[in-house]
Amino acid sequence: MPTRTVLYLTTLLVLAGAGLRAATPDPTAFEVQPWDEITMQNSTVIKCTILETDDKNKIRYRKPGSASVLEIPLSETKSIKRRSSPETILENLAVKYKDNPPMLAASVREVLKRFRGIEARALKLLEEHSAKGHKDVLLLLGERYLVEGKPEAAEDMARKLLAADKSAAAYLLLGKALAARQKPAEALAALEAAKKLDPRSEDVLVAISEIQLTSSGSGDPLQ
Repeated sequence: MPTRTVLYLTTLLVLAGAGLRAATPDPTAFEVQPWDEITMQNSTVIKCTILETDDKNKIRYRKPGSASVLEIPLSETKSIKRRSSPETILENLAVKYKDNPPMLAASVREVLKRFRGIEARALKLLEEHSAKGHKDVLLLLGERYLVEGKPEAAEDMARKLLAADKSAAAYLLLGKALAARQKPAEALAALEAAKKLDPRSEDVLVAISEIQLTSSGSGDPLQ
């Protein structure tokens, strides 16, 4: 193979790899940290609760299980890492990726996968970022509307997606939303459109089967 061709293919692989990494959230961004951490200049790490103080040159803190309040000079510290919770993780990611909708959607999806009790805040965050109309955010928002029992809103998101990009994912969302609204014939038509675009999608095939089984079991023809 000519050297120029090899270099070209190598460049494409490198760029593809870089793009793949850019689209994947950093796993460490989702780690919950129950305590503040102070790393000293000698690399000692103090796990604690950092307390408020008016002295900007000192750090006041309390160790876990202790009522004693301790102080250390700020100059003796190397770094400070504040505690995190699912809520703060979500907020930090929203700030970090506010101008990167694909990463924002991927990060919110990962937060929802890892934690419970964060659903309402995630939904609100997606709604706040949906105005820009990015397909990844709209798709995830539509999926969350379905989970929350709001098929009308999910259908609206699907139609917005289809107006910009007739993708299998958008048709799948539309089909599920219409099925939830008891419109099996319209739902099946949307899912068949999704199947045409992505014949091997298990999600699409399962959704079609569910509608056919439901209609068959009820004895009502699709209409």
